[in-house]
Amino acid sequence: MKKAFTAALLFFAFSLSYSQTFSLTGTQFKVGSFYRTYSILFSLGKSELRPNTPQPILDSVVTFLKNNPTIQLEMDVHADSRLSDRSNTNLTLARAKSILDYLVNKGIEASRLKAAGYGKKKLLITDSQIAKAKTVDEKEALHAQNRRVEFKIIAL
Repeated sequence: MKKAFTAALLFFAFSLSYSQTFSLTGTQFKVGSFYRTYSILFSLGKSELRPNTPQPILDSVVTFLKNNPTIQLEMDVHADSRLSDRSNTNLTLARAKSILDYLVNKGIEASRLKAAGYGKKKLLITDSQIAKAKTVDEKEALHAQNRRVEFKIIAL
């Protein structure tokens, strides 16, 4: 069901205020809301975006920001719990910076963007929950839910 919702929501829209809104896809969020995606592809264990791989979510972010030139976004990158705190934090921050660089290379001003790497500090699925999974595939699927990118409006 989450995949269907993510696929149906090509990108997002935000409320500009409680009374003034705009929408890209018919879905509206309030300021401070975020869009979570699992579809931004990185090379395994690396901070670089996968080479020669289309990035439709990031391209949608570019379009959104170009159409709304006063909005500022924070890119929050999260990891699963399998590496050390330090390794995960460094990797997620470097990945967030790769996203920032992608957006800047597409014409978005760096001053409108903030990169944040949270490592494993904000897990959606805890290790104790993962340990209860019955199969390796189920455990991997739960770990995958922790590896995500979230975009949130930080200023209008």
